[in-house]
Amino acid sequence: FDAKVNELENNKEILRIPVKDQDTPRTPASRAVFTILKGNEENNYKIETDPVTNEGVLTVIK
Repeated sequence: FDAKVNELENNKEILRIPVKDQDTPRTPASRAVFTILKGNEENNYKIETDPVTNEGVLTVIK
């Protein structure tokens, strides 16, 4: 994935990551879990799961 954001942006959604899951939709087993493993040492970003679409939503929060 590739995304660009103005360095002055704050609390801005910058990327959505789609997920395909074979579990029954909208069950605990089908909920995607996202984690930033590297590159966020200064906590400039957060990633959450959209409860409706199950996409990962990457947001700049610096």
